[in-house]
Amino acid sequence: MRFSAVNAATSDAVRFDHTSLEPGSSPPPGPLKNPDTGDIIAERIRFQYLPRIRCNDCPKKAYNAVRGNVETEFEKHLKNRLHRAAVEERLDEEKRKATGKKERAR
Repeated sequence: MRFSAVNAATSDAVRFDHTSLEPGSSPPPGPLKNPDTGDIIAERIRFQYLPRIRCNDCPKKAYNAVRGNVETEFEKHLKNRLHRAAVEERLDEEKRKATGKKERAR
């Protein structure tokens, strides 16, 4: 789970640095604006924990479960050359362990 800011109206994740807030404080009142352009990102935000999908074969890869996006992003990862190589390595290791146990049993 990852602590994130979300748009209160749409529940979409919003990029917001919550580390600048005091612990236990509520979200800033009023609309959230992009500091670079001044555009309104969200009328109101709230904080919540969003689930993450972690790849067991690629320990450094985790994907935030953003509505409508996580499936396509994780599918891209599954088709990635480096991911496929990690899976092949794991399967080869499992196969070696399985054949080693069979030979010892004889």
